[in-house]
Amino acid sequence: MAKARIYFRSSSFKMAVLFTVLLSAVVLSLGYFLYDFGRQGYERESEATIDVVVATVLLEKELDSTHPLADIITRREQINDGVHYLLTDVHGQRLAGDLTGFPANVDRIAEGVILFELVKTVDGDTVSLQVAAKIHTFENGDQLLVARDIDDIARRFSRLRLMSL
Repeated sequence: MAKARIYFRSSSFKMAVLFTVLLSAVVLSLGYFLYDFGRQGYERESEATIDVVVATVLLEKELDSTHPLADIITRREQINDGVHYLLTDVHGQRLAGDLTGFPANVDRIAEGVILFELVKTVDGDTVSLQVAAKIHTFENGDQLLVARDIDDIARRFSRLRLMSL
């Protein structure tokens, strides 16, 4: 029993405890920064992608003033690139797009960017997609919701979050 007390008082034991505490603090800090940087990248990538789509739609509308915006949205939704649209008038009536209405249950990713689950039927199978979206309001009150499938980004973020833990 006397040897145990001496061991706890020894400088090598104290140094081992100190280095264990310091290493634990470094590992926790690294995990936190991995998670935080990954989250920021996830938010930025989602928002930047949607901003590009919205800017493209607005530019297309500006360059093609002969066609109504509903025609442009209908044409763009045929591309099938993981982007979903909903164009509504000032009264909330659907004008165009493959979405039937504004989502009811949403989470906020960043300022102005929402996250929701979109359930679609693909080849007879029901598929649930995680999408990020932004709503653009026009001067006349019409609203354009642009949603992009972010399942791949969300999976990468989940793996990073798991690694940081």
